[in-house]
Amino acid sequence: MTRKKPFPGVGNQPVIDPSGKRRWRLRRTYKGRKINTYLPGAYGSEEFRTAYEAALTGAMVPKMTAKPGTIGELIETYLARPLFLDLKASTRKAKRLRLDWIKTAIGDAPYAKLKPHHVAKVMDKFGGPNAANRFKKDLSQLYDHAAEMKGYAGINPAKLAKAHKAPKGGHHTWTDAEIEAFRAFHPSGTLIRRAMELMLNTGAARVDVVGLGRPNVRDDKIVYRRQKTEGQTVEVIEVTVPILDELATELALVPPGVLLFLTHSGGKRYSVESFGNLFRDACIAAGIPGRAHGLRKAGARIMAEAGGTQFEVMAVLGHSTPKEAATYVAAANREGLATSGFAKVSTKRAQKLSNAAHDLDKNFVKGDR
Repeated sequence: MTRKKPFPGVGNQPVIDPSGKRRWRLRRTYKGRKINTYLPGAYGSEEFRTAYEAALTGAMVPKMTAKPGTIGELIETYLARPLFLDLKASTRKAKRLRLDWIKTAIGDAPYAKLKPHHVAKVMDKFGGPNAANRFKKDLSQLYDHAAEMKGYAGINPAKLAKAHKAPKGGHHTWTDAEIEAFRAFHPSGTLIRRAMELMLNTGAARVDVVGLGRPNVRDDKIVYRRQKTEGQTVEVIEVTVPILDELATELALVPPGVLLFLTHSGGKRYSVESFGNLFRDACIAAGIPGRAHGLRKAGARIMAEAGGTQFEVMAVLGHSTPKEAATYVAAANREGLATSGFAKVSTKRAQKLSNAAHDLDKNFVKGDR
């Protein structure tokens, strides 16, 4: 059986340049792109591996500044891997900012010596449980990277550190009263009102709603491809939803010739971050505790309360499995069952009172006789 080459495209022997330096040549066609370059470092070394992966992805080879064996080195080498570079742009940007923070905070720490109680101390510095748990997850992925690419066989202290308890339910789900209060504060025809109706009535997340426009309208429906990141992969699911009256009213007010529904500065598209900040400020101005993601949950809640099944909710929100959608339906069913249950109790009590009154009346009649 032929043994698979660890670095396809790299020659069996190094090339000696005029200065006597040994370099390895990479010649390979990868995803339709021809690669012909030289790789620095000893064969199989960290410098060699980093340059090899960067060449495959077309990325710039990062300059290594961290000390070997440190958390900082793990971050620098992780950032050059397709595992990171293949993430969608918005996810990559957010993750890069978090990794930069980790590098500043504990980048000089030797990763082989880090213990769970060290991780716990850093987690305690965060203002809330979600941020602390996100740090724990990012650090854990760096240790997975160390095991895979550097042969690290020690413990993963991030996995052993205890997660902080986060409030149940996640993002606040908008109530009907909050939706109406937002509508009252942000009148019809404004961009913010249009944004709210789009997210509420389509289930689109921020990353998707900023790209919605006239090309997405087909036969009185909105059709778009929802992007969702699962671990290290980006999943794309096509979503088709009818345009309900509230949304149709707002879309009819979009100026003719404007391609996207949400634009700024002469028709430019919002970035996910700037739109999120804009909508957050609009919620604060209206006195609403909810944010953009809570509108997706509100739409699911409204559908479930109207009798929608978990599969119908799943189709609108673009979930790949019915598990998450089932939570909305279950909550709506619990409320409905509770209401119908108390209605039965009330009916039973009324029946007992009616029977008692009837018996009392009969006794009075008998007594008169």
